[in-house]
Amino acid sequence: MNKTLLGAIIAVVVVIGAVMLLNNNATAPSTEDTNNETVNPAPTPTQTPTPNPSETPNPNPSQTPNPSQTPTPNPSASPRTYDVSMTDTGFAPSTLAIKKGDTVKFTNNGTRAIWPASAPHPTHTDYPAFDPKRGIAVGESWSFTFDQVGTWRYHDHSNATRFGSVTVTE
Repeated sequence: MNKTLLGAIIAVVVVIGAVMLLNNNATAPSTEDTNNETVNPAPTPTQTPTPNPSETPNPNPSQTPNPSQTPTPNPSASPRTYDVSMTDTGFAPSTLAIKKGDTVKFTNNGTRAIWPASAPHPTHTDYPAFDPKRGIAVGESWSFTFDQVGTWRYHDHSNATRFGSVTVTE
């Protein structure tokens, strides 16, 4: 009897987990943010790197490049935008490493308003500008450009048990 009950509980948990996973992978329709810009919530929380136009492709891909010839990152590269998906279970990715001047776009893919804000809760004093001053509605996005070097912890002001961090380097 106990084994049957335990098996049934495990099956229910697996089904609920699969439904939640499928719901998190669903693509939300386009919506409009408060700036009247069309917003397409990001289906994945990572940003595809932009190729560096100063690098030339290897004409013979079967040749392994010499490690001493590995190109160095271009310090004058254009700023990038990184996507963070906000859901009812937290931020994804919850940690990012970016360069000074890069932007992080927080998109609400959850079912309630989510308010990303600088630590500590509730004062947001570590990086006061990193605070939209309100919850971001479902389907809406809010972007912030990081112009200060450091590791900036943040949280959902409406549910401070959900948090993340952005490390900004020169």
